[in-house]
Amino acid sequence: METKLNFDNAEPIFVPVTRAVDLRLNRKQLHLRAYRRLTGDPASPPAEAWATDAFCDTEDRDMSAALPRLVAASMNYIGKDSAGTVIVRVKDDDRIVSALRTGK
Repeated sequence: METKLNFDNAEPIFVPVTRAVDLRLNRKQLHLRAYRRLTGDPASPPAEAWATDAFCDTEDRDMSAALPRLVAASMNYIGKDSAGTVIVRVKDDDRIVSALRTGK
């Protein structure tokens, strides 16, 4: 969309018109942790064996809709060393997300 400005004895000037859009994103998080005992003593605190954190930002506030995507993004990294942060893109029509959503 453009607005045409014209002044006397001048060429028309086209000025782009933009609209501000208010977009509110809600962050969903899934933190998975596994612990192991380093000694046979049940009183000793367990040590973290591995950890996986998944995040997604969506417009809706419903965690149950995001949970299958968070689990699908985490599946290949559970119990493994990713050697740092990994960005995984998961679509709603992904086969694993559909299976997690339907339970089939």
